[in-house]
Amino acid sequence: MENRSHNVLIIGGGVAGMTAAKVLDGFGVHVHLIEKTDHLGGKALDWACMATDTCQYCSACLCAELVNQMKLLDNAKVYLDSAVTGFKPIDSGYQVTIQNKRQTVIHVQAVLIATGLKIFDPSEVDFYEYNHAGVMTTAELNEIFKEERLKDILPETGSPRIAFIQCVGSRNRELGLDYCSQVCCKVAIRQATKVLHQIPNASITFFHIDLQNFGKIFRTQVGNIDHRIKMVQGIPARILPSTDQEGLAVIQEDPENKKRTALHFDKIILAVGMRADHDNLRLFKDMELPVDEWGFLMAENSSVGKGIYAIGTVTGPTDILTSCEQGKKAALNIIKGLDMEPPEPKKYTIAVIGGGRDGYKTAAAMVQEGYSVVLLDEDNHDAPDHEGITTFRKSRLTGVSGVFGDFHISAKNEGHKWDADVSAMIIASGSRKKPLSRDGFEPFENSVMTFSDFVQKYPNNHDQIPANITFLLDHEAPEWKANAGEVLSKAMTLQKQGKYVTIIMKKMLVNGLNGQRKYDQARKAGIQFLRAASSPRITAGKGKGTINIQIKETTLPPEITLDIPCDLLVVPEMIQPSPENKRLAGILGQMIDEEGFLQSPNTRHRLTGSPRRGVFFTGSCHDETDDQDLDLEIDSIKASLRSLFSGHIQADNPATIHEAKCARCLTCLRACPHGAIILRGQFQPIIVEEACFGCGVCVSACPSNAISQQDEKKGINSDHPMSKVVVFACERSAYLAEMSIKGEKAGYKEDVQVIPVRCASSLDIRSILDPFLKGAEKVLVAACHEGNCRSMVGTRLADTRIKLARRNTGITESELAFRTIAANEPEKMFQLIHLAKSGKAG
Repeated sequence: MENRSHNVLIIGGGVAGMTAAKVLDGFGVHVHLIEKTDHLGGKALDWACMATDTCQYCSACLCAELVNQMKLLDNAKVYLDSAVTGFKPIDSGYQVTIQNKRQTVIHVQAVLIATGLKIFDPSEVDFYEYNHAGVMTTAELNEIFKEERLKDILPETGSPRIAFIQCVGSRNRELGLDYCSQVCCKVAIRQATKVLHQIPNASITFFHIDLQNFGKIFRTQVGNIDHRIKMVQGIPARILPSTDQEGLAVIQEDPENKKRTALHFDKIILAVGMRADHDNLRLFKDMELPVDEWGFLMAENSSVGKGIYAIGTVTGPTDILTSCEQGKKAALNIIKGLDMEPPEPKKYTIAVIGGGRDGYKTAAAMVQEGYSVVLLDEDNHDAPDHEGITTFRKSRLTGVSGVFGDFHISAKNEGHKWDADVSAMIIASGSRKKPLSRDGFEPFENSVMTFSDFVQKYPNNHDQIPANITFLLDHEAPEWKANAGEVLSKAMTLQKQGKYVTIIMKKMLVNGLNGQRKYDQARKAGIQFLRAASSPRITAGKGKGTINIQIKETTLPPEITLDIPCDLLVVPEMIQPSPENKRLAGILGQMIDEEGFLQSPNTRHRLTGSPRRGVFFTGSCHDETDDQDLDLEIDSIKASLRSLFSGHIQADNPATIHEAKCARCLTCLRACPHGAIILRGQFQPIIVEEACFGCGVCVSACPSNAISQQDEKKGINSDHPMSKVVVFACERSAYLAEMSIKGEKAGYKEDVQVIPVRCASSLDIRSILDPFLKGAEKVLVAACHEGNCRSMVGTRLADTRIKLARRNTGITESELAFRTIAANEPEKMFQLIHLAKSGKAG
């Protein structure tokens, strides 16, 4: 029998389960993790890196890193090839029987279920011709990418014809799968981007019902390839074998000539959705857990029963990053359920920057955790005072110094300056609503209003609301999911009150597990949905005060124009980044993304974190969030704060400044990407261990060699001879990829020396060149993809130093190469090393 003190069972070794295990282990909880397969990682471990010249933020590489981190946990026991065969409630929790090579009985106080999903099998339906060699799924294309053999599966024409068909096994009422799988559009767009990166002249057609064009930076990713692919709204009813050189065909209605035409393809990719793993239903029944009609566990605040929690895709479709955040949230709930002593939260003050919905909700949640809160509300929102929150209205952040646990913030309030010492900062400054463009609306000012004005004018007095209302989405840009959700909810309310409601849009956003059903219910209730092919035209109506909205509907021939009469047209304002974001990012020492929102899209720190420990982001200031997203982000931040304040996130081999050698040039202060260096006394820089990430940027940047790390020279600048090929590999990316090279290919290691480094930027020029003095003929530096470096600057800095080394020494690129690679690209790593050994550039 195992010790009964703080034992937790985790069923499922995917990203959600591993993230929870990592957090629980930090608190000293004994974790028993059961995985039915012979390896950790779940489905996410199968997914390929989608990087092109830069990271595409797919997050798949994080899974490989989590698998490696599991080996380093002190309190976690992993059972592979195992299953739960017995489950019985007892006074102190649960008695669980585990079956693997032998039977094991353990007692646990809590159970976390993260058993994952199954991918839809297209062979269940015959109209996709899945048995044809030219048809494959997005999951299978991922395997092709991972094996680095995309060109092997396509004809050598230089311009292969490829189709992506979305919603295969999703949004399908006939199959009983009437929900959106949430991730398929992003997966397919990123795959199409990678295909075009490797084969620029590929001809790609993208069939979709409604492109789910939302999420951080995803609109930009779609915009980057929108002009290079053909977007077709509508899913082909059948794939047909073609006489066109063994190809495939789909039939499409051509709106121009009103004829059915065949489109021919060399390869068709089916974007398969997620479905519940029904193999788990017997276990769920034995545990008496609630399951919905699709087979997903019905969790409320991650709880499915007393001391039992469920996270990740076992509760419904979700992506990798969200699964990780759910893991953090569930771990915190378990810790609270175990009554483990909190770290005296009253000792800590949290600064929340921003008012409005995001700021006030975040501040209230922090108070509920026991923290004191300082709230800066620049816009002076009308909100009640809250005990435990010190609110400074009309206040503007002007400065931040210090590190986690000891930040010092400065602000201005109507000309008055004030300062505060805080332990952490949460940026919840919100977004801005762009004033509605009145182009085309001018003659009908009284019949057109924004959604915000509509809600404010008619909060409860429904009798005064006009009888016929039209909502216009996607007016100036793709709609935000929060806007679409609010419009649908308001439309349903109006319909119940006897109003006639029409919703015009370009694409229907079906966010959440029940999103599709909400639209179906709205249709049944009588709400009319129309997809506009272009911007509508407004004319005067026949009745007094009415207007006509003229649109071209995507499902109708182009010569047909629909006239939609209404009394009132309601248009949601376009959400855009605050003009203050650039200034605020500068004060915080943080980045903004390509669209102008706060927080880098770097998946190493998302959803809510930052490269500066103790600085967090939540709400619409940094991402496209609805109420459910905001709640998850706040819970994730609460879990991170609990770990930080409890000392369970330790400094990762922090650097040390030797004051006797220090020239006080402050190069390290400027170079540190984590804000971990502060000044003491007469401009003496010191490194704060709790804030240091151990990247080594400062070590390599110091001109006085005054900064060191405990293992910085391990394998570098040694007196021993080196192999013919030396590879410096980032320990979070290329080194993990190299460790995954197995089988016959592992024999490449003869005459190859792979040296892990904490970050590629930790290598100064001397370290890069030193192997040549020890007998090496080739040196390869393998770093993270641009945009994926945990220390943000590592990839660019290493690339710059290598170019400088080549220029100053005359060493060629075939002798000294720089390449980027992700942790889940072992085949690419093998090929790079093989090329280096063969005398070619890596």
